Amino acid sequence: MPPRLLRLRRQATALLAVMAGVFIIARLLEANQPGWGLLRAFAEAALVGGLADWFAVTALFRHPLGLPIPHTAIIPANQRRLGEGVAEFLLQNFLNRHVLADELGRIDFAALISAALHDDARRGWLAQRVAGIAGRQLSQRRLGALLADALQSQLAMQRHQTWFEHLIGLARQALALHHADMYRKVSEKSPRWMPRQVNDALYLRLMEGLDELLDAMLLPDSAARLQFGQSLREQAARLADGSYDNALAGALASTDDNGSNLLTVHVDATLAALADRLIADPAQQAALNRWLRRQAVVLLVRRRAAFAGLVRRVIDAWDAPTVAARVESRVGTDLQFVRISGTLVGGAVGLLLHIISITF
Repeated sequence: MPPRLLRLRRQATALLAVMAGVFIIARLLEANQPGWGLLRAFAEAALVGGLADWFAVTALFRHPLGLPIPHTAIIPANQRRLGEGVAEFLLQNFLNRHVLADELGRIDFAALISAALHDDARRGWLAQRVAGIAGRQLSQRRLGALLADALQSQLAMQRHQTWFEHLIGLARQALALHHADMYRKVSEKSPRWMPRQVNDALYLRLMEGLDELLDAMLLPDSAARLQFGQSLREQAARLADGSYDNALAGALASTDDNGSNLLTVHVDATLAALADRLIADPAQQAALNRWLRRQAVVLLVRRRAAFAGLVRRVIDAWDAPTVAARVESRVGTDLQFVRISGTLVGGAVGLLLHIISITF
């Protein structure tokens, strides 16, 4: 029990004891000196009011005097209802979508993230954790074998033929887009004494030759097409034999001149660049804030039943004395003031009624 609550409870009880003593003394002296009747009336009413408030306050948390009087020890007896009520209050007034959106709308998540990432110690700690997780995942996944299986599957389905044709198409587009640049380069390399007509004719022959070469490469049995497929098969074999994974593991474990892990350094630099972009781009800040707030609201609303269930389970797990003690520790101070006020107000009312009765 908090010391202040214990002190106030003793004061309220002591006040009742004082009123009882005053009542006895005034009752004994009232016959000889009628003026003591006023004090007796005050003490008598104060006792009634104080005892009534004591009973009401005590009945909330325990049985008065240990007697099993009906409708006492109200809070322990209604422990389950209390848990349900607290959980329902939490759901209706705190964990609804509108309240959460309003409250989270006041938080500048982008500024918090940017400030954290600009702190070297925090960014370094995060970079180490991210690099460690990424390194373990990449080492355990054996990406080389996975890529080899995927590539072999594509080769078996002859997908590489489409890739090759797409590359030839990209080459044609590049020639068309850089036609003027190529003409200028050819002209610069031609002898100065060569007439322009001859230079243009040579350039046209060159372009025609390139176009014919690309057409020949597209033939089903062209050497270029076969070589492309063979190169992919060799690459799949290299991926499957583990050399790629060993090289990746070595790269992940490598360090720079200062002895720092290169992956950690790279992650740290990426996080620092992200922090700088957030500071420099208000639109990106606003977009990040909107996304994080929306995700937070969705997550909390989806999990609000779990939060309420946690409240119910925790309260249900408390024993009855614990429930009463925890509630009393929160509101008991005010309730002791109610006892003190009830004693004094009751005495004032009793005195007033006594004066009225002897006056009229």
